[in-house]
Amino acid sequence: MLSLWLRLCKLKLDKHLQGMHLLTATVYRLIQITDPHIRADSEATLMGFETRKGLDLVVAKISEDTTSPNAIVVTGDIAHDYSDSSYRTVAEAVLAFDCPVHWCPGNHDDKATMAVVAKDLKLGGDQIQLGNWVIQLLDSAVPGKVFGTFADTELAKARDLIASHPDTHLMFGFHHQPVQQGSRWLDELMIKNGKAFMDIVRDQPQVKGLFWGHVHQEEDQIQDGLRLLSTPSTCVQFAPKSDGFALDRTMPGYRWFDLYDDGHFETGVVRIDGIEMNVDFDGDGY
Repeated sequence: MLSLWLRLCKLKLDKHLQGMHLLTATVYRLIQITDPHIRADSEATLMGFETRKGLDLVVAKISEDTTSPNAIVVTGDIAHDYSDSSYRTVAEAVLAFDCPVHWCPGNHDDKATMAVVAKDLKLGGDQIQLGNWVIQLLDSAVPGKVFGTFADTELAKARDLIASHPDTHLMFGFHHQPVQQGSRWLDELMIKNGKAFMDIVRDQPQVKGLFWGHVHQEEDQIQDGLRLLSTPSTCVQFAPKSDGFALDRTMPGYRWFDLYDDGHFETGVVRIDGIEMNVDFDGDGY
């Protein structure tokens, strides 16, 4: 009887200590936005939707939900027209949060223009340090192509980071998807050497997850214990599991991450609401 009482007391103490740990644990809030497709013309549209309006609404939603993110990442297809002013529009919109801003290129981006704007506005580089977390952004964009590929230098960057940070919690972010997501037309435009990359990050206990844009849709899956995440665009969305180009009727949004110092993380997608989507759903591409 005494033994049972002692076990119950220990169980209560363990639960109390777990609760105290959650209260005192350091949490870092990371925000991902992706695929804004901004043009210099503030009223420009993509498939009938005003992309600047979508960006502004998503930024307002982030401000409403998260007053002080620790960092923001923009995962490609930032400027649909490659213009300097488009990159500045996106950067200045998220710099308003007064936290480090980082970005990586997509297939619709001009890397040289991105570099100029990043230097002028003092954006962060391709690596984000948040406590014992490192978030490494990689370049999957191939100039003149819609599909993605990791250059040997990017694969080496991932491999070296894992080897040199055995006790650090790691995540990788980029533009294109490295694995198939079940949409035939989009899966033809994924990272061509995605398997080589997955072979590098798979079965590495310090690698906690991968996140990307490009597919304009939300996905959250686990493969071999690795969390794989895609995020909605700030403009139009693509219909999941479609053979050919098709738009979805879901709203624009963003993804948040809460990174805990013990190595686990929580994440979710938040979408804007209360607006009417003016989108050309009958279009066959953009």
